Amino acid sequence: MVKKNLQPSHFLNRELGLLEFNRRVLAQAADDSVPLLERLRFVTIVSSNSSRSASPA
Repeated sequence: MVKKNLQPSHFLNRELGLLEFNRRVLAQAADDSVPLLERLRFVTIVSSNSSRSASPA
């Protein structure tokens, strides 16, 4: 395995990117024009992402 010299800002940007993605997915879940089962699917995606990011590595 090759170790890379990664800057701490790389990890911050990754986390911010995930938060932004989850925000966009939740916006789709809140859109009344989206069918109900699709909205539920969007909520489960955010839930799954949240539980993964909260779990210790």
